[in-house]
Amino acid sequence: MSITEINTWQSSFNHNGVSHRVSTSENGQYILVVCSWRQWHLDSESLTGYENQVFYSDDSGVTFQNYKQKFGSFDLSVVTYGKYTKIPSGVRVSKSGQYQAVIINDQSNNFKANIFVSDDYGANFTLLTQNGQHSSRATSNFAMSEPVEGITGSFPCYISFVIDNGSIWVYNPNTNTFSQTAGIGSVLSNDIDMSDDGSTIIVSRRNQSGLFSTDFGATFSVIPHLSQYGGATAISDDGNQMILVDYNEAGSSSRKLIYSSDKGQNWVQNTITTNSHIFDIDMSESKIVLVGSNGVIFSSTDGQTFTEETLGTTGSLFAVTHYNTDKFYFVSSPPTTDTTMTLYSLNYGSGGSSQQQQEATPTIVYNTAPILKRVISTIENESSVTFLIRLDHSKANSYLVQFLDEDSMISQPFF
Repeated sequence: MSITEINTWQSSFNHNGVSHRVSTSENGQYILVVCSWRQWHLDSESLTGYENQVFYSDDSGVTFQNYKQKFGSFDLSVVTYGKYTKIPSGVRVSKSGQYQAVIINDQSNNFKANIFVSDDYGANFTLLTQNGQHSSRATSNFAMSEPVEGITGSFPCYISFVIDNGSIWVYNPNTNTFSQTAGIGSVLSNDIDMSDDGSTIIVSRRNQSGLFSTDFGATFSVIPHLSQYGGATAISDDGNQMILVDYNEAGSSSRKLIYSSDKGQNWVQNTITTNSHIFDIDMSESKIVLVGSNGVIFSSTDGQTFTEETLGTTGSLFAVTHYNTDKFYFVSSPPTTDTTMTLYSLNYGSGGSSQQQQEATPTIVYNTAPILKRVISTIENESSVTFLIRLDHSKANSYLVQFLDEDSMISQPFF
């Protein structure tokens, strides 16, 4: 296991009360991060007092762009009567990176949820829909499936979100319509996640038991063992595994974990011992990772026994997402009152060591021309290395790429 600090960049406010969301493509190249002021009760006045931002990377986190003016007329930096009225609260990236989505809540229009989508790897975003249901709070998050084969002329992914103190909504790409789930009343939600095919959805609720659906959101069932304080949720790609952790506002020294390995047919309850709040969960094929306050990280291979990792992390770890097979990105805000964010990579692969080291797939990006750029990456404990090189001939007439190991140097020009 190894941990790598990839990049630290400037945000708009310090860590107290901040919530980040992060999502990435399967190879870790395309990353979206949202940084917003998000309390667990989503207080609208606190939400609008800070500039909420969306950051984008297409080079595995080496650099980030501020996407505050990327969403049509929704300029995230605009202040109206002393308030930031456009509030992003979630981001999603498909495995290929081609399809991406951001949800932005419009405080000036009764916190209506606006879904902006991209089908060109995050280069451009267009408005998919504005939900018509009013709320006094922003949505907590949203979920997105992988693209459905054969869809043309509309965004090809299922999307689901909760209007706070309102309803659960699901976008069906086959019909290009949103539908509202009936019969469950008003939902106060903290998190939501969805399987790759869109059929299985899990929702945490603040003041009631969590919910899950296995029929694309047509109906929902109650998750047992936890009647309130539902916090972070996660679901496996195939929808078989689901997990819900309590936020525990009472501040006890343990956290409940509710887990199913059979698509919700059976649920088991476990606990972890920690005074920290758990802010986010994600799972790969072989690992479940939880992150939270005070730099806490827990992991599990079976959803029932969790181990606290000793990695020296501090501050608040707000968001985690998996990529490749055994790797996770997570976003940290420091314990002090500065305004930086840091992206880390956590590698559970067998070749990793306990020391901080460079990722095995470095990314070299040329943004301007003419330019001479040298990037040195030390790679250890790897039996093989894969390089992905994209050459933009509009930026330079020629490139010279050199690979150097301990024994030899191979040099080849590209024209």
